[in-house]
Amino acid sequence: MNSGIPYTIIQPGVFMQNILESWKLLSEKGIFQQKYFTTQETRICMVDLEDLAEAASIILTSPGHRWATYELCGPENLSLSDMIAAQLKKRGSGDHQVNTILKMFQHYNEHGSNGNSNV
Repeated sequence: MNSGIPYTIIQPGVFMQNILESWKLLSEKGIFQQKYFTTQETRICMVDLEDLAEAASIILTSPGHRWATYELCGPENLSLSDMIAAQLKKRGSGDHQVNTILKMFQHYNEHGSNGNSNV
């Protein structure tokens, strides 16, 4: 900023694609965990990389953005439960199925899922 060189600052929020790091644990043990969520109901407004790329391309190729700073994020503050529910609904699950699965995941997160080698 102090250099005098024209700038445009683009500050994206947390990337939605970061949730992919949790896919293995979710698919194997039913636990959806993220490092930056401290509870199941912590809410974070995330941004999709494709939306970020589109916004950046518009900002960087259109006039009128010199000396501007943009904080970019998605349209909603989402909890882990919200994200799971959205993905399930996107895959065709009804409200009853979504609520049942969320209760199961919550139980696993709180109590684990014990078993033994006899199974």
